[in-house]
Amino acid sequence: MSKSKLTNLQGYFAFLVFLCGITSDTFAQEVNPTSKIEEKTDYYVSPSKSVKLSLLSPMLTFQYEKPIGPKTVFDVNAGIALNFSFGSYSGSFNDTEIFKSESISVGFSPILSLAVKNYYNIDKRQEKGKSIVNNTANYFGGRLFGILVGWHSYQLEINGQKSKQSEFSSDGAIGLTAMWGMNRHLKNNFNFNLEVGPAVVLSDGDAGFGAWINIGFSKSF
Repeated sequence: MSKSKLTNLQGYFAFLVFLCGITSDTFAQEVNPTSKIEEKTDYYVSPSKSVKLSLLSPMLTFQYEKPIGPKTVFDVNAGIALNFSFGSYSGSFNDTEIFKSESISVGFSPILSLAVKNYYNIDKRQEKGKSIVNNTANYFGGRLFGILVGWHSYQLEINGQKSKQSEFSSDGAIGLTAMWGMNRHLKNNFNFNLEVGPAVVLSDGDAGFGAWINIGFSKSF
């Protein structure tokens, strides 16, 4: 890993430590016996089970949220991500021989993520008479995720000659993101979900930086 990547990685983890400090302080206030929240016997958040469809990067996952504080949950997501690509190329050699190729790639990648989410405004929503069904609120948190290349099918056609290959690969990547998100209950236990934040991804010993964006819908049960 280059010196610049290492420096960026150290800065990113310093930011995460700062975020965790804020989250820990918030959680400490929640469980403080002298706080107003502690005077209430019930948590604002509730256990939640759902099937979630993410649209931007197609994923179908099972999601479970377990309360670990009045406004804090431990989140588990497990499922499959879909990858699809199509390409074509045409050209000629020596102005006589025509070359044409088309390729189609389809992949199903197992994905697992763990998160801690603090629904910072769920109490205010309840006090204003707004819905908090299925943990409808905004949140800050951190998410650790891992994904495998998984099942991959590749089809190539060159000048009418087709070849096809399918395989499973255990290669993959792990990542960490600090995030802001929101849940909104629609009706009939359907929900809208949005989650965004900066992310660092480790793959083949190299670190890369990018954005975590997850938009979709879920059905709670």
